[in-house]
Order: sequence, then structure tokens, then C-alpha cells
Amino acid sequence: MSLPFKITTIGNQNTRNVFRVSFSTALALPPKIEAWDNAETFPKRTTYGVTTSKQIFAGTAGNGSIPMLYAMATTNAAPGANWKPTAATAGGATKNRLKGSTNYVVDPTTPDAGESITFNLGAEVPYDSVTTAGSMDFSLQVRYFFSGSAPTVSFTGNSGTEASPNWETITPGLTGIQLCDLSVEGDYNLTLPESGVIDAQVAWITYKSSESDTCSGDARLTKNIATHYHGNTNLKKDSASAHYHGDAMLETIHHMTGNAFLYAPTLAHFHGDTYLN
Repeated sequence: MSLPFKITTIGNQNTRNVFRVSFSTALALPPKIEAWDNAETFPKRTTYGVTTSKQIFAGTAGNGSIPMLYAMATTNAAPGANWKPTAATAGGATKNRLKGSTNYVVDPTTPDAGESITFNLGAEVPYDSVTTAGSMDFSLQVRYFFSGSAPTVSFTGNSGTEASPNWETITPGLTGIQLCDLSVEGDYNLTLPESGVIDAQVAWITYKSSESDTCSGDARLTKNIATHYHGNTNLKKDSASAHYHGDAMLETIHHMTGNAFLYAPTLAHFHGDTYLN
């Protein structure tokens, strides 16, 4: 694995090979892809999703006040052109905006031992997004259910192309997603438009050391007014915490309860941050 590496297949394009989650043992039910607030300070991460109160889930007037994150299960097929959902579907769907247990994606398959799911992830950020620290933090959580042995979970991203994918490891707590414009290494910015919305074009998988030896990434939003950036480019915030958060629920196929029932904290979870500048 080489860091950082770039994923160019993300977002509202006809690409199947973007992110992949693999399970060492069989699951009992189709896994879910959810997004929640990240309540920790960068580069720390929330270990289990609880709330969805941040701007990234509320949206703004500029995008019709819907969640900014969207995803689609691509395990069986590529999503097709212009697949981005224009509205959030209540509950689970194959493609959806992401907001906790209110709007989420359900994979159409139940992986057996050694099998994987794939999904595409995008972010639609409106021009009037605020740069308040923490307003864009999120945790991307993959919830899986099993009735036998707990699986070992691995999370990878495609640094290759759609036709020739190259799956590289994304390590929970050590590497994170930075949602960006088309950018060069080290320039991890997502520039806000003067009007309308902008979709992230690239995801950089990066690391950042800390005293606790945990790492994360960020997608830095900047505002472009006429020909110049506007705002404080040093105002960093834990925003889009693209947090892979696999959730070993230890739930049997007979009951799918919430977090009060037999879940074990084998949470293979991934964290990224969107910094608003």
C-alpha cells in the first residue's frame, strides 16, 4: 500500500469499483451503509453512530435541505449514468442519501465467507455551506449482522480505474478519506461554488500522525468568490469524517434490534474528515 493514494471513480458517474468491504465469515443479513455524526476531535473517531445533527445531514437552502452525502450499492452492477439520488428515501434503498437510520443504503446481497460488497460514495456540497468547525464531520458506518463467528472485516479503495481496479487497504484510525476537487497530492480542497452545488471529484486516502498514533483525512471546503478564495484557509474543522465503521452486531436472523441487543464492539470503522476553510 502506498499513501496517499487517489480514488477517481467516486461520485455521480457510472462506476462500480470505488470502495469494497470484505468479510471473512458468512453474514446473516445484507449489510447496510450508514452515515452519522462524528463527535470526536480530529483525528479521533466516533466508534458507533448515534446522532445526525450536523450540517452535512441537514443540508442547506442551496441543496433543498437534504443530506449532502449519497451512496449506492454496486455489488451486482455499475450504477448507471447520473445515478445521484435527488431526494432522500425513507429507510433503506439500493441508492440513497445518507442520514443515520433515517436514510441509508442496503446492499442487495448477503455475503458468504470470503465475499465482499462494493459501493460508490459521493458528496454534493452547496454554495451556502457554513465553515463552522465540526459542521461537516461524519462517520461512514457499515453495519453487518451474523449468527455464527464474527467476521474479520477489511475495507479497501480503488486506486486504479473502473476497468482495472487496484484495491488498496484503508486502515481504520490510521487512514481517512479526503473529498476533493480534481487536485494534486497535498492540495486536498473542495472549493465551494458561487452558486448551486459542487460534487466531490476525487477521494484522497491519506494519513496524519498524532500523539495517539491515530490518523485521519479531510476534505477541505473553500469558498471561491469571483477569482479568489474567500474565508480563512487556516480554519480547519473535523468535517466529512468518512468513517468506515463496521458494526459486528452479533444479531441472529431472528431479531434485528438496536444497539441494546448483543452487539460486540468489533467495529471495523473508518474515519475521514471534511475540513471547511
